[in-house]
Amino acid sequence: MTVIYPIHRGDVHMADSPLIGRKREFETLVKYLEMAKDGKGQAMLLMGDPGMGKSTLVKGVAEEHQEVMFAYYVCKREEIHKPFRPVIALLDSIKSRYAKAGSYAAQLKNSLEERKEQGGPLKETLTFFKNVSKHGALFLFIDNIHLADRDTIRLLREISTHLNELKLHLVMSLPSGEAQEGEGSPLVELLGTLLVRDKMVTMKLGSMEREEIEDHLKQLLQVKNIPEEFLNGVYDQTAGNPFFVKELMNNLVSCGDLVIGDESSLIVFNWDEVCVPDSIDDIIENRLLELPDEDLNTLKAISIWGMEFSLQAAADILEVPLEDALDKAEKLMTAGLIKKTDSQGDIYKFEHSKMHEWIYQSLGNQRRDMHLKAARILENRNEDSADAIFNLAYHYSRSRDIEKAILFAIMAAKRAMRSNAPRSALKFAETAMRLLEGAEVTGESITQFMETEELMADLYFTLGRWDESLERYNTLLEASIQQNDAVAEARANLGLSEVYRNKGDWQRAHEYGLIAMNKSQSSNYQRGFAMALRNLGYVNWRLGNYDKAQEYYNSCIAAAAQIKDMETMGIIYIEIGNLTSVRGKLDEAMKIYSKSIKILETNKNFRELARAYNNLGDVYLQKKEWANALTHFEKSKRYADRMGDKNMAAWADLNAGEAHANLGNLENAIENCKRALDILKETGDKSGISGVHKTLGMAYALSDDWDSAMSHFNISIDINKETKTPDTLADTYYVIGDLLMKEGNEDDANYYLKMGLDISEKIGASKISERIRAVMK
Repeated sequence: MTVIYPIHRGDVHMADSPLIGRKREFETLVKYLEMAKDGKGQAMLLMGDPGMGKSTLVKGVAEEHQEVMFAYYVCKREEIHKPFRPVIALLDSIKSRYAKAGSYAAQLKNSLEERKEQGGPLKETLTFFKNVSKHGALFLFIDNIHLADRDTIRLLREISTHLNELKLHLVMSLPSGEAQEGEGSPLVELLGTLLVRDKMVTMKLGSMEREEIEDHLKQLLQVKNIPEEFLNGVYDQTAGNPFFVKELMNNLVSCGDLVIGDESSLIVFNWDEVCVPDSIDDIIENRLLELPDEDLNTLKAISIWGMEFSLQAAADILEVPLEDALDKAEKLMTAGLIKKTDSQGDIYKFEHSKMHEWIYQSLGNQRRDMHLKAARILENRNEDSADAIFNLAYHYSRSRDIEKAILFAIMAAKRAMRSNAPRSALKFAETAMRLLEGAEVTGESITQFMETEELMADLYFTLGRWDESLERYNTLLEASIQQNDAVAEARANLGLSEVYRNKGDWQRAHEYGLIAMNKSQSSNYQRGFAMALRNLGYVNWRLGNYDKAQEYYNSCIAAAAQIKDMETMGIIYIEIGNLTSVRGKLDEAMKIYSKSIKILETNKNFRELARAYNNLGDVYLQKKEWANALTHFEKSKRYADRMGDKNMAAWADLNAGEAHANLGNLENAIENCKRALDILKETGDKSGISGVHKTLGMAYALSDDWDSAMSHFNISIDINKETKTPDTLADTYYVIGDLLMKEGNEDDANYYLKMGLDISEKIGASKISERIRAVMK
């Protein structure tokens, strides 16, 4: 994928980043350097995870204070047994860069090399520092001090007792958690001596805040603005580690994934497709491989819970008392491997997602067994919350217990569906179906298969994937007939009726609706019977058979009331509101929609709430209350977006487009309609497509582009004729006639108005008839 975002220049350039977000630390380093210049030597221990910018910070200070002699060395693991290697390397650097100190450095180097086996010449070393101090302050930086040899550490310890006599600022860096405690450890003794003598300052560099990362990115990429979604992605990928940020940007640029555009450009990016640079992976892997086996095994065990885990979960998976788990957690926190979250309670998380990923992958063949262990721990807790069910489904699906995996995947799909989370529900349902396809065929697995087919069909419908929904309902229908399951057969037919109803295929919607009604009645499936009556009423309303529609709706209300199904009653009130509205009783329709909304809010049926608010907004359109209409369309879209119901969101967009057109916001109207049209074509919603073209026709007519307007109007007319939807056909004729009349084209206006009036009077759409008569001359 490609990132394109605003920039004030035309090429991609990785700039050196200044010390963003480290102002306080920078000033602290400078403060103690100034003290050293005055002869009050000081040591500093700089701590932080790899990549936090320890060396960048120190080098930045040195760059701004070039009057000070500066030398640095990075200790390496392979040199840990070479006596005085860091000191000798520092002397070489001083000798090559500073002539005034070169001879002193050469002398001390010779002394060290001659006396490596004798513990080191302390006297010569102190003489060196005192001689150099005559020419200015010395700023030494030893990176990764934990990898320095014992002789170097002991020599530094001896020097530390004389710091108050020297113009020396000694900075040592240490990755978090590397100062291993233990009696006799030279590093611990050095640090202890410095602390006791009050000659050491400790400073830890933590992760950057989001705002600091934003500034960091602006400097790296030389840009004015960073899009919010891109910033969030970078922050999530790097956990605020500045080195990781720079390496990630380098990787994106070198791979061609980062493209700079002009200020009108948009961002399109999928972080899942980004490969982590080897430099980041190497840092994480090397650090983890250096851990003691006990710590690494602890991390492996708790990694099964994911990025975050509770202290109790850690204790359970490790099979240790809570107190022992706390000790282990504190040790890992000290090492900078995990941290506490802001959540209440003892909740921890891995320091970086890539760290968790590496540890989890290192489980290898143990993963399935560990997931099974985690699942059984959760199941034994006997919790019934949604999160508990979701976690059980997750762990069992990755274990060897296929039966439990299927059971909990179905349970999780149902729970997510009830929680108005259709995308999550679909993932669980797809997992269940994948597992079922490889499972042994039994009576139970057949029942689970049919249950999962219906779940997936319902979810595909909600998400606007109607063709996939039809495929699943047809599979369910075949299976239900084969298993002689009348209720499942009724439900499959009801689902098919519902999908075809939304696609505007009234004939098929009616056919399947009748079958669903009869099957539901014969099998005593009362809710199915009520919903089938609702679908049949809707089809008759669309076909202009208003009296017949009312009969079906009345029967539906009675059936729902009999079983006290308030949710179905809330849905049917939407349909009755539609019928009442088209008959011209707008105030009464508004009351009915409001009644529906109250019931649906109580039942948390967000999908139907989106429809209720949309249709209430349509009444405000008819009343020419454009602002109120827009408010209700916005509410409709919020509910639709929350559910992932893109088709309903498209309806809210197209209706808002009509309101914008009437307000004179023609660009907004056209933009809304085009956005809606893409989705409605995808789902195959003919009624919606017709509505979009009607509104586009209106917008172009108001823009005096009558050729474009009539092109869109004619598409709308053709679709309404094809689907045999008389009320919307009459309304389209009214809109054309009204606009032509305002243009002074009375003859053409009356032609369209006459056609609209004939249709509306024939079907009893009195409100449309009333509007037409008000315009005709």
